[in-house]
Amino acid sequence: MNLTVKKVIILFLLFPMSTLVTAGIDDIFDMIFNAINDESDSEFSILWEQISREDKNIIVQLHGRQDFNGNSLLHIACSKGRIEIVNILLSYGADINACDCHGDTPLFLSVIVNDWNMFKLLISKNADVNVQNTNGQTALHCAVNASMLKYAKSLLDRGANINKTNNKQKTAIHLASVCSSDYILPLVLGSTQLPDLDLLDIDQCTALHRATMLHKVHNVSRLLNSGADVNVRNKNGLTALHLALRPKYLTSSKSNYSPLPEQVIIAELVNHNANINTVDYNGFTPLHIAACYHTPIILNILLDHDADISAKNNIGHTVLHSAMRHGRADNVGFFLQNSKIKKFGIKLFFELISFSVTHHYNEECIKLLLSFLRRHHDINTIHANLKKICYSMEEKDFLYVKSFFSILETAL
Repeated sequence: MNLTVKKVIILFLLFPMSTLVTAGIDDIFDMIFNAINDESDSEFSILWEQISREDKNIIVQLHGRQDFNGNSLLHIACSKGRIEIVNILLSYGADINACDCHGDTPLFLSVIVNDWNMFKLLISKNADVNVQNTNGQTALHCAVNASMLKYAKSLLDRGANINKTNNKQKTAIHLASVCSSDYILPLVLGSTQLPDLDLLDIDQCTALHRATMLHKVHNVSRLLNSGADVNVRNKNGLTALHLALRPKYLTSSKSNYSPLPEQVIIAELVNHNANINTVDYNGFTPLHIAACYHTPIILNILLDHDADISAKNNIGHTVLHSAMRHGRADNVGFFLQNSKIKKFGIKLFFELISFSVTHHYNEECIKLLLSFLRRHHDINTIHANLKKICYSMEEKDFLYVKSFFSILETAL
């Protein structure tokens, strides 16, 4: 007998399920449940309705069934905080680890709705703490991500695996490293389990990379002190030190900007043996990046730890090129005061002037270079090389020629 949804709902209203159960008419009961459950495209769910009525006979009869969202009675009772009903269902053998259509178990739901009493009950009944949902999340992922300290502690005490990865290949340690709470990461790191601090997520980032990008100073320190590898590279060949210096992760756009977190993180990284001269896949060293975006204070930290001032990237550019390209006259001046700069040779300085004039014209940077040349080289040699630069200018560069000659008159 095929009934339409309308007819089934009418039958459901005329003959409440409790009546059908009492009368032992199980086949009609099953027909009504299945018809409404399978065909309804609304949020209507017999299971939700019956949990609200708290009819023990119905609850027992519906035990083991799932609605169109994959929710069992146990899921729904947990979501609604009905501890008495949960106990009844468990006593009848309800699967405490049943998953809904999202792969969430009742334990997940108790964390999601922040029901501590329900959570404790499920834990005491030996709910599996390592089940993963369709996103690969465990209950520990959920608790850590929401900074729920007591839930996370209880899960860890019950053996939650801190190295399980979700669909983005993130462990609880990845999530804890960027957590808003200062207490979550120490809790996870203090677990009796051996944490894999250098697991790579879907972007090939470790927890240290993540903490560095968000300027989580204390977490960077905790991870380093716990043995995180400071020189692991992400998918772009960037180490934590590169990331600490890159503009995408700087906070300089904020009105209350302070360079202190960056300085502390950079100092932490280099003090924990960060490879100061490692290059990314474009050949940029940390000093190349710092020359573009940071002040001489940061440059000095790197140079004090033996950063190579003469390093060149994949297209042969030095740190001076980086500073000039971004108009950082402060950094150009700082580099020119370094005694190792004199070893560059005169040819490179004229290349830098030509580079600045034809690509990234910056008057102050050019003046600094010309002043440096005048102090260290013969004036006739300087003039001869400057003429070559002028002759090599293309038509589109002539807009700069007048200003360039004006600079020459004042600088030489």
